[in-house]
Amino acid sequence: MTFGESIKTCFRKYAVFKGRAMRSEYWWFVLLLLLIEIGFSFVAGLLMIPLLIKGQFNAESITSIQLPLSIVMIVIELVFLLPSLAVLTRRLHDRNKSGWWIVVYYLLTALCMVPMFLLFTMADHSEQFNDKITFALTFVMSIMAILLLALAITFLVWCCQRGTIGPNKYGPDPLEKTYVDVIPDN
Repeated sequence: MTFGESIKTCFRKYAVFKGRAMRSEYWWFVLLLLLIEIGFSFVAGLLMIPLLIKGQFNAESITSIQLPLSIVMIVIELVFLLPSLAVLTRRLHDRNKSGWWIVVYYLLTALCMVPMFLLFTMADHSEQFNDKITFALTFVMSIMAILLLALAITFLVWCCQRGTIGPNKYGPDPLEKTYVDVIPDN
């Protein structure tokens, strides 16, 4: 699958969480997202150059550029959210893994925020805040962060590996069609 075919497929299957996605479909789409992020950062950097030249590089001038760029980036991320989740789910299906692993990842991310939130909110009340609580919250947050990192590495490995050969419980092998198309009829 080429870069263009991958993008078309991912947007054609905008919110399709069933079926399977081959590696090329997933990784070309990830590349598109990465290129958009890099391009956006480059444009943001270019917009900062006149401020540097004029010597007006301060918090107010940065905010005047950063706010509109942030709004545009949020809109772009919302447009790509469903197809990103859908293609990742289909990629996991190709490895014969459930798409619910994505939910586990995001739940673990949210749970990791709870001790962090408690640390920041309780730090304001220093008379009620002691070292044992700080240690416990930091320890819990560290364990969750390690689990989150392990799950992210597992996702990376799963997405890099070839899908299961032949049909699995999520559908037919997407590469079988490719092989049939390549083999000429004699």
